[in-house]
Amino acid sequence: MYYPASDDELEEIFLKRLNKMVLTKEEELKFKTAFMLFVGREYHKLDWAMQLHYGCKRDNNTLMFEKLGPDTGYDCINNYAPSAQMADFLNALSTNNEIPKTILYSLNPNDNASIGTIIGCFQEKFPGKIQQGSAWWFNDHKIGMEDQMIRLAAERGIADRFHFPGFMKGKQVYEVLKASDVYIMPSVSEPFGISPLEAMQCSVPSIISKQSGCAEILDKCIKTDYWDIHAMADAIYSICTYPAMYEYLKEEGKKEVDEIKWENVGYKVRGIYDEVIKNYGKQ
Repeated sequence: MYYPASDDELEEIFLKRLNKMVLTKEEELKFKTAFMLFVGREYHKLDWAMQLHYGCKRDNNTLMFEKLGPDTGYDCINNYAPSAQMADFLNALSTNNEIPKTILYSLNPNDNASIGTIIGCFQEKFPGKIQQGSAWWFNDHKIGMEDQMIRLAAERGIADRFHFPGFMKGKQVYEVLKASDVYIMPSVSEPFGISPLEAMQCSVPSIISKQSGCAEILDKCIKTDYWDIHAMADAIYSICTYPAMYEYLKEEGKKEVDEIKWENVGYKVRGIYDEVIKNYGKQ
């Protein structure tokens, strides 16, 4: 959806609707475009992220719609792919440096390639400003997520630097970790996150997000905000470039994790109870 219009046209459309007149489809699209451009510029001013979802056809079964109402499971993937309009929309915001951080999602996996090339056109301010969102809705499964990540790596010309091994367990996990120079967990949110502990146990220097649960108990690792890709890149570079940092995190990280035992936790909890009992009734 991208139908630009002049201010005079938009004023006429607005007044026409105020007077309860029916808008044409073209007028409707022009006004929606103006609204989206306005919102995008406001997001930029406020440093908010804009998320755009498309590629869905809603409420396809009329019989069930009448029985159950909207949004009750009768939606499907739409093959309408507005790639050119999306590029024009982002360009209109980018022209005056008003494009906000943006995440694009399409429900149609056939759009992965076009989204991957569109986002590459608008990274002039900093890398990662425009991103493709995670596999969404009907694509939120192993095949959908893998396909999206593999395509994105290929479009960036970095497929030779990535491996997508799928689910691993037991010995496989430790073999991969032992072959790694750095482990990174850039999670937006992890209730705890046990994989960094596995990496540190294998003497792999680790980088985790400050927002993860394990950040509360780990000290011998590097912590960054999940959104700070520059800090993550600097941390990876430092670990790989400076032997002293690599060795320190490798050795001290393993020592720290080796001390995380249920026995030690039990002693700590018992100590708290002992202190409470000792001071019970004292004011």
